Amino acid sequence: MNSPMFIVHGENDPRVKTEESERIVDQLTKKGIPVEYLLFSDEGHGFTKKKNEMQAYKAIRTFLDGLVEAGI
Repeated sequence: MNSPMFIVHGENDPRVKTEESERIVDQLTKKGIPVEYLLFSDEGHGFTKKKNEMQAYKAIRTFLDGLVEAGI
């Protein structure tokens, strides 16, 4: 992985363990690749709460806007 990434994870995800997302975040950070990690303690594999979905999309937009401003 060499591109900036925004990772969204639900702590109750039965398919993907939180540790897997955290390992990716750690490795990208070590490589100096821009990465943002948003963990929802009350979600699983996907969104069930509109409030969380809206928060995630707003954060993703902010992340992408920052990349555009940085010329990445």
